[in-house]
Amino acid sequence: MATTEVTSGVIKDASITAAKLAANSVDSASYVDGSIDAEHLSANSVDSASYVNGSIDAEHLADNAVTLAKMASGTDGNIISFDSSGNPVAIATGNDGQVLTSAGAGAPPVFETPAGGGIGEVIIGPTSFTGVRRLDIGAASGDNAWAAGFNYRVYGYNIDHTSSGTSEGVTRMLGLQLLTNGGYQTDNYGYRVQHHHGGADSSSSGQPSIRMTQSTPQAGTNNARTSVIIEFINPALSDTSHKRNCFWQSAYDRYNSTEISGSVGVGYHPATSTLPILGCAFVHLAANTTLETSSTFSGSYIVTRTACTT
Repeated sequence: MATTEVTSGVIKDASITAAKLAANSVDSASYVDGSIDAEHLSANSVDSASYVNGSIDAEHLADNAVTLAKMASGTDGNIISFDSSGNPVAIATGNDGQVLTSAGAGAPPVFETPAGGGIGEVIIGPTSFTGVRRLDIGAASGDNAWAAGFNYRVYGYNIDHTSSGTSEGVTRMLGLQLLTNGGYQTDNYGYRVQHHHGGADSSSSGQPSIRMTQSTPQAGTNNARTSVIIEFINPALSDTSHKRNCFWQSAYDRYNSTEISGSVGVGYHPATSTLPILGCAFVHLAANTTLETSSTFSGSYIVTRTACTT
């Protein structure tokens, strides 16, 4: 019996329908290159298993298509930068008080402790206070504790000795006490100060505080304020070879006068020969160095620090 072949010439155009095709009878070899378009793909028919590794490039991503939620997890506090080859790198998390510093072209930035100079890092403030006779600044432990390897500067401003309980003709002064790991020292202070209103140098020892100003005016004098800057050079260093001290400069309104005065001075406490200074306190003084027991004072302050060589 002769074999009869059916050739394409015998088949009428458009006469083969889907019903005439057996299941799985059309494979990839039967597709004409470029014949499958997006319109031939059903919705959600291509999944990640169908992608060839490395086949998705930046040109396949729409602008703003990658969100933070799509990024791989990283380490808390790390920053993404790029190396000399343009590859992304993670900048390790720095420590408290460090700043991000450029390492120059071709190198990622790094966190470093800032060098000394300038106003420094603000660690407390601006902070206001009112209705107190002593204001503690710093602490023996915690975030406000003073640490070795840093210089500290305390700015006091808008300090008003007229808060309560004083009257015209009564003067008050601004004093300073020092905090060591034995607590606040409350006696045996020494200081030397020059007041810039014609007064001579004055010095004292065995006092309950360091007196930084003289005769500041009380109630009835308009806008009478005291400002002071106090410097401590590496005060928290544990070193028994030298006595730790502080020095200051101040500006204030003189009692019963329109004259503006000021002072510069240095103060110390014998305990700081062996103990580090961990903070200080503003104290409200009555006549000379006597601690005030009735009236209070108010004002604001800021504490900054800069790194130094230990």
